[in-house]
Amino acid sequence: MTDFFNSKSRLFYISAEKNLYELEKTPGTDGSVLSYFKNDSSLMSFIPRKGAYYLRVDALTGSVLRELGWNVKDRPAVEIVCDEAGDNGIMSAYSRHSFHIRSDNPASITNPQWSLSLPLADGGVEKLTLNDNGLSCTVPAIENEERYKINVNGDIYASLDFSCQSNGTMIQAEPYRISLELKPRIEYVNIIQTIQYPERQTYDIQFEIKYYGSDRINIAVEEEYGSWLKNQHIREPFWTKCKCEQISAPFRAWADFSVRNDYGSDTYTVELGPYGELVDAYRLYDGYTFLKNVRPAISNEPDYIEIYGVQGLYLGKYNCIEDARNYLKTGFYVIKEFYSNGTIKNIKQVIQ
Repeated sequence: MTDFFNSKSRLFYISAEKNLYELEKTPGTDGSVLSYFKNDSSLMSFIPRKGAYYLRVDALTGSVLRELGWNVKDRPAVEIVCDEAGDNGIMSAYSRHSFHIRSDNPASITNPQWSLSLPLADGGVEKLTLNDNGLSCTVPAIENEERYKINVNGDIYASLDFSCQSNGTMIQAEPYRISLELKPRIEYVNIIQTIQYPERQTYDIQFEIKYYGSDRINIAVEEEYGSWLKNQHIREPFWTKCKCEQISAPFRAWADFSVRNDYGSDTYTVELGPYGELVDAYRLYDGYTFLKNVRPAISNEPDYIEIYGVQGLYLGKYNCIEDARNYLKTGFYVIKEFYSNGTIKNIKQVIQ
C-alpha cells in the first residue's frame, strides 16, 4: 500500500462542490498527507508550521467542509480579498500589500472605510486609517518593527477592517487577519552550566537559547587555535538548549548561534575566555554588529589594533578597523585592541 501511495507518477484529488482539488503527497507518507491540498495558499496546504497562527477559512477549505456537511457560511455580501497572498493571510512585513473588496453588487457600496490595527510593544493598539481607492486599499510596509508586539512565531499579527453602506444599510466585512512575517531574531543566549575536565584540558558548556522567526538554529564553535569548526543543527523552534563539548580549556573560543529565514538572518556570538569564562556577546544582524553589554564597555578608542585569522594567523597591525578594510577580504577576524591604560580587549568581527 505504501508503494502505491508513494508512486511518483500517481496523483490524488478530492471532489468538492463539482470541483477537483489536487492533494499533496510526499515520499514516506505518514497517513495524513492526503489530508492536504497541493495549493500553497490554502488553510489546508502542506506547510509545516510551529506556533500559533490565526488563519482564514479560505474558499477551497470552505468548499470541502460544505461537501462534508459542515454549516459553513456562504460568501458574505462584502469580503476583503488579497490576491497576492492567497487566503492564509501570511505575508512579508517589509512590502506593501494591496487589498480589495469582492462583492456581488459593488455599485451599491457607498462611504467605504478601511482601518488597520497593529499591536504595540507596550500593550496598546495602533489604528491606521487607510485611503480607499475604488474599493481597494494598500497596507504599508512596517518601517520600525521594534514598535510592535512580536508573537512567538516572529510575526506581527494585524487586523484589516472594512465598513461601508449598501442600499442605506451599514455593512462590516469580516476582519482580514494578517500575519506579517519578519526577519528572524535571537532574543537571548544564556550559559546554564560549564563542566570542566582538568585531566583532558577541555570543558563542556550548556546554553539556553530563545529565538523566533525560524524553526531551526545552527551552533558553531570556533577555537582560538583550532583548525576546524564544531557545528550542530537543532530543529526545535523558539526555545532550546544545546551542549557544546570538548572545547580546549586554555584558549579562547567563540560560539556562534545563527538563524535564517526568507527575509534575513541573525547571528549571536558568545566570546569565551580560557576555561569557559564569559567575555562578551555580540549580535550580527544582517551585516550590522551590535555590542551587548555583558561587561562594562571601554569608552575610549584603542591606541592600535592587531588582526588575526580565526586560526590564529597574525595578519597585521593597524590604527583602526577602517584602515584594515582596504587590505583584508570579507570574513570573520579576531581583533585584539590595545588601550593606553594597559587594557587589551579581544573581539571577533566580520570585516566587509
